[in-house]
Amino acid sequence: MGIFLLSSEEFPPRTLTLGKGATSLGIPWKELFPLLDEAYHPLFQALREAGVPPPTEGPEDVELGDGTMIQSLARWGGKRLFPKGSGGEGLEVDPSTPLDAVRRYLGL
Repeated sequence: MGIFLLSSEEFPPRTLTLGKGATSLGIPWKELFPLLDEAYHPLFQALREAGVPPPTEGPEDVELGDGTMIQSLARWGGKRLFPKGSGGEGLEVDPSTPLDAVRRYLGL
């Protein structure tokens, strides 16, 4: 395996402002929705409309302790949302998860 360098022109840095002026990388909401299962669109649209900043990452593969790979829905810093029943370390959600539960988990 070799070393790969990413061009800042191809992959420009993204920034967003989180509460209290902290800055983090983020994925724009419009780029996140095509990556999500359509069943989760209403939940993520509600987060967006509630003023929750876009996540720092969209869906990503995460390895469980036993070597199993699962996919998260999105990540805000070190806090991930996973589909219910996936076994991921984070908040497991389904499309009907209350918005307040997600906001509390994210500290918003």
